[in-house]
Amino acid sequence: MKKLNWVSIILIACLGFVNQVKAQMVVDNTITVNDLVNEYLVGENVQIFNILFNGVPGDQAFLNAGLFNSTNSNIPIENGIVLSSGDCFNVIGPNNSGSSSLAGDAPAFNDPDLDSIASGTTNDEAVLEFDFIPLGEVVLFRYVFSSEEYNEYVCSSFNDAFGFFLSGPGLNGPFTDEGINIAIIPNTDLPVTINTLNNGSFGSSGSEANCPEPFYLANSAYYVDNENNTSPTATQMDGFSVVLEATATVECGEMYHIKMAVSDVSDGSFDSAVFLESGSFGAIPIVEIEIETPTDSSLVGEGCQIDFIFNRLLNAEADTVLLFVEGTAENGVDYATLPEYIIFEAGQSTYTLPIIGIFDNIEEGIEELTLIMKFFSCGDTLEFSATAFIEDAFALEIDMGGPEEICNDFLEFSTMNAVVTGGYGDLEYYWTRGSLGGSPVDDTDSLNVNPTDQPPFFSNNYLTVIDACGLSLGSEDSYYTENNCPLMAVNVFTPNNDGLNEVFHIENLELFPDSRLVIYDRWGKMVYETNNYLNDWNGENLNGKIIDGTYFWVLMLTEPPVEGSKLNGYVDIKTIHQR
Repeated sequence: MKKLNWVSIILIACLGFVNQVKAQMVVDNTITVNDLVNEYLVGENVQIFNILFNGVPGDQAFLNAGLFNSTNSNIPIENGIVLSSGDCFNVIGPNNSGSSSLAGDAPAFNDPDLDSIASGTTNDEAVLEFDFIPLGEVVLFRYVFSSEEYNEYVCSSFNDAFGFFLSGPGLNGPFTDEGINIAIIPNTDLPVTINTLNNGSFGSSGSEANCPEPFYLANSAYYVDNENNTSPTATQMDGFSVVLEATATVECGEMYHIKMAVSDVSDGSFDSAVFLESGSFGAIPIVEIEIETPTDSSLVGEGCQIDFIFNRLLNAEADTVLLFVEGTAENGVDYATLPEYIIFEAGQSTYTLPIIGIFDNIEEGIEELTLIMKFFSCGDTLEFSATAFIEDAFALEIDMGGPEEICNDFLEFSTMNAVVTGGYGDLEYYWTRGSLGGSPVDDTDSLNVNPTDQPPFFSNNYLTVIDACGLSLGSEDSYYTENNCPLMAVNVFTPNNDGLNEVFHIENLELFPDSRLVIYDRWGKMVYETNNYLNDWNGENLNGKIIDGTYFWVLMLTEPPVEGSKLNGYVDIKTIHQR
């Protein structure tokens, strides 16, 4: 029974350890240096030779170099290789010590370049170096620098040394073989060190004498303070940089040498480490081509603009680049004739060539357009290309329909159904309702409208359509709705001053201003006339008298002109109440 309890205790303890490990970085330092470089560090367009670690061949593994995965860690590079001035297991965490060190097994080594930038005697150096041939004009890789020296030793003499020393053709620096250090703080010429990249404050063991220039403490934007971070995913390192990029211009096809080095300074305590992103060490060509379209796709319709964007990394000098066109889309027929070359001015990095497919009203299916840029590099003619696809489309057309006459008094509405043809992709509709301005109506070509009940008693409604290419068309004609309610005249009125039914009233007459009204008595004699009747005749004849009886009226409509502009009828005048 006691044995079972003891086994249970051990099992529980082991499970607790496994759970803790799952929440932290994973490090493997049993992989040979050759494999770390060839299988994990190297990316595209480079050839690697002569790998050494602290001066010995890279066919063995060392505690100071390993493979890492930081999925469960706060180091901002997900995976790659790590170099440390101690055992690289020390980076795992959690951050439960401000002065952690763990001895490595790297052979004793003193690199002259690392020694030259150190503020004191270097110890525990970890120096990975190799030759490489770039198949491009720019070499680059991504990294994070970290250290246990943060934050208390910022601006102290315990400034652990670190650098990426690159040498080869075209370089003229102060290091071995005229090498340069490409571990540089962005937008400065400062090397990445604890004293130059930090939280912006002197450490408790630091002094102004070790940071003589103000800009030593001006780069905190590139620093992550990890001191006293109690998260189980925190690395043991008390501080580290954001992801930085080491880059340099090189000559394609030539042999170069790089040293990636880190060490303790003045003592062997408080480890420092550098994380190198997997697959990031590579070379990129001098130019590239990309495509931008309004549809965020390489497939567009005729009428759409395609921007072929040519980017070059080396922009100091002017350059002329030849263009070649391939594909089923015909140059000068399916799009405007393209130039045979483009010119980069000195200092110009980007050139944009806009191409618009021509509306030809011919069903051709999807056609291909490939632009090829050729230039001489790496002892050969290199080609870079990008391809877009153009499919049939037709120009936008709008038929507004209308006009329509409705009666606003009856709360009638007219549904406008504009007929839109052509365009590419989904369409957007923007209506302008009279003087109310544009209001978007999502994905619909119809709109409910009614005429105004105030002069001029009609409304004009316009439509603008925009297709997926950004092409727009506004309707030349409006959709016209007119408030055309029927005229209804009373057949009797009683002008007896009781305030009720006192005048000859014609309903909706206000829709027809300047209408002429003529009144005749039963014998055909005109008793009243006006050229702008306003529903105000109280029955008085030309002599100013009101005589009961039956009268004949004629109304002539003048504005707006309508069919049946002459109306007539009879009306009775009764001034005496009858029981």
